[in-house]
Amino acid sequence: MREISRKVAEIQNEGLGEHRLRDLNDEINKLLRERWHWERRIVELGGPNYNRHGAKMTDLEGNIVDVPNTSGRGPGYRYFGAAKKLPGVRELFEKPPELRKRRTRYDIYKRIDASYYGYRDEEDGVLEGLERSAEGAMRRRSGGGWRSGGGRRGRGRRRLLALELRRRCCLRRRRGREGEGEGVCGACSFA
Repeated sequence: MREISRKVAEIQNEGLGEHRLRDLNDEINKLLRERWHWERRIVELGGPNYNRHGAKMTDLEGNIVDVPNTSGRGPGYRYFGAAKKLPGVRELFEKPPELRKRRTRYDIYKRIDASYYGYRDEEDGVLEGLERSAEGAMRRRSGGGWRSGGGRRGRGRRRLLALELRRRCCLRRRRGREGEGEGVCGACSFA
C-alpha cells in the first residue's frame, strides 16, 4: 500500500515527461492488480471484503466516470494524476458529442393527435362562421335552385347537386367535348 501511495504522489508531477508518466501509471496499475488478487484471496479464506468500498475512477473535474477499455491493457486500467492529461488519454475522458437522433416513424405518429386531422376545428367557432358565409354565397349562385326538402333531409342538397352536374355537362358540350355522343356523362337529360 505504501508503494502505491508513493507512486501516486510521484505521478502528480507534470514535469516528469510523457514516457516516465506512462511507466509510473503502468507500475501503479500493476500494483493495484496485485493488491486486488491478494484481497480476493483474503475473502476466499474467510476474511473481510475490502473491495466493496474501493475507490472509483474520476475525471479531471473529480466526477466519477466509467472509462472504456480502448487501450487493450485489460479491464480496470486507471489513469492517475498527470497521466490523465497525456495525449490520447484526455480523449477517453471527454464525452462524445451527442449525435442528433433520427426520429422514427413511431415517434412521428406518437405526436399526432385529433387536432392534426381537423377534429377540433369546430371548437373555436371560426370555421362555423366561414361555412355560414360560404353557404350563403352558394345559395346566391344557385339562382333559386335551392329548395327546401319539405321536411325530408337531404332532398334540397340532392336537387342542388343535380343542377350543378347538369350545368357542368352543358358547359362541356358548349366547349365541343360532346364528340363521343350525346348525354355521355349520364347526369344530363338534355339531348
